[in-house]
Amino acid sequence: MQEGEPCDRIAAEIAAAAGGDAVALRHVCWACAAVLGVDGVSLCVIGDLGAAEPVHATDDVAERVLEAEIVHGCGPMVEAMERNDPVLVPRVATDRRWPMLGPALVEAGAAALFAFPIEAGGVTVGVLELCQRKPGALTVAQVDDAELFAESALELLVDGENDVLSGPLAERWGRVTRSVAVVAGQLGGDPAQAYARLRAHAFATGRRLPDIADDVLVGSLRFRV
Repeated sequence: MQEGEPCDRIAAEIAAAAGGDAVALRHVCWACAAVLGVDGVSLCVIGDLGAAEPVHATDDVAERVLEAEIVHGCGPMVEAMERNDPVLVPRVATDRRWPMLGPALVEAGAAALFAFPIEAGGVTVGVLELCQRKPGALTVAQVDDAELFAESALELLVDGENDVLSGPLAERWGRVTRSVAVVAGQLGGDPAQAYARLRAHAFATGRRLPDIADDVLVGSLRFRV
């Protein structure tokens, strides 16, 4: 992060969110939500499976939005990752860029979304996404602060801090991760292909990824080459 008063202020807010613990990516999300006054914040990274994988979500709406984007393979998060530029959607219900995804975002409870790439040397390694339950644009100051929070997340990633999932998110996505290994075995050992097949099945059936993972883990759902 660049030196200066705004950066110092953001760093202080993140440290306060950590409450004396070692600063982690979840603290970036917590501080971002508090400072910007948004309803939810999520953070994802491009993982070993070659696609976005969640690291943290501050609430259920932010998590559901992130999951919907991962499943559909499009949306503000995906576009920010591909373009390496912020993607601002002040009114989700009337945005026509992602016709298949839009209804799922609204159903999840998102009225406005703002995705900020976490990038290093022109390469996007993750996305910080802000969620609002009411439509409306961010102010210029909020956008500037969001970009500083994204830079803070990058510093932690560069330092090798990819966080440890905790709570319900860890439990749900832990099941997804285990199911990827099972499906990879069924398909011949390619985890990236297995993750893609799970997402495609979620898209086709309209079910959540953790629920599909449960079916895989108990053996009631199998994938074939």
